[in-house]
Amino acid sequence: MPQHHLDELSHALTRKGWTVVSTRSLIDHPYDYCAWSMRRGSIEFDIEFDRFDGMGQDVPLIESAGCSVRNSVHLSFGKRKRWLEELPVFISQLDDLT
Repeated sequence: MPQHHLDELSHALTRKGWTVVSTRSLIDHPYDYCAWSMRRGSIEFDIEFDRFDGMGQDVPLIESAGCSVRNSVHLSFGKRKRWLEELPVFISQLDDLT
């Protein structure tokens, strides 16, 4: 995943009023997952980034293939055109979780 996916995801969340409260990485938590803990008002959730590649190997956040929230809302870090279509849908689905 290029850095622009992370940057654009972060900006889209911020525009909707979400704040990244904390982050977890495999460096700090090697047996956990990479995640951003999000908050807006009294609502909180984790965005969990895919931890494994297609071969089942741990990957750093920058190589993640996607993310999910509560295993019900998913976003793939794919090709640019598809990404630009899926990002706003993912962001709007977060409002449905709250």
